[in-house]
Amino acid sequence: VVLASNANSQAAAANQPANMAYGAVSITEEGVVLSEGVGGVEAIDELSASEDVLDVRVYLDYLCPFCQQFELQYGAGLEALAANGEARVSYFPVAILDPASANTRYSTRAANAASCVAQYDPNSFSAFHMAMFVGQPGEGASGLTDDEIIGVYNSVGGSSTDVEQCIVNEDFRGWTKLITDTALESVSPLGEPLRGVPAVIVDGELFSGDEEFTAFMERKRAERNS
Repeated sequence: VVLASNANSQAAAANQPANMAYGAVSITEEGVVLSEGVGGVEAIDELSASEDVLDVRVYLDYLCPFCQQFELQYGAGLEALAANGEARVSYFPVAILDPASANTRYSTRAANAASCVAQYDPNSFSAFHMAMFVGQPGEGASGLTDDEIIGVYNSVGGSSTDVEQCIVNEDFRGWTKLITDTALESVSPLGEPLRGVPAVIVDGELFSGDEEFTAFMERKRAERNS
């Protein structure tokens, strides 16, 4: 997400979740990267330039069926690269499909829930993230209720009452709006608006779909190692 020049103060005002210092949940070989404070896009760009691993950024909406398809097919592989120390995989949950959930703001509530898990139970994030796509509701329906989202969290072993209360209270609704709005303005390092999800950027290159994703990743790995 490209956070604007005043994003640090905006994010603070929007009650930024812990462990999402760049607007994303980042996963490396040590699991979810634990962080405090607010970091703008410049910080994550500098970090990716200094690391000798693939910089993978995935923008997604939990109601998006194409995001579901992508995550179910490639999500485990990306996290395996992270676990092997070959990549930093950063998930940016945005809410662009609220109009497709019968006025229940499902995309916002789901992204908020992901932020709640990132803050209070980061070890459960990966399992929760995948379970939300496995149990994804259809577009045009009302989506999962807050209690059902909590049920998804509980189903992967999550038991934090802080997470559950955060979901019900929508503690990170403002944060979700901030990172969505800024992504719709411009996505780093592309310098152009988010045009759809999933948007997958690897070492600065947007996956266009002109080649098979596995081949794309192999090419990016070869470029990184050359």
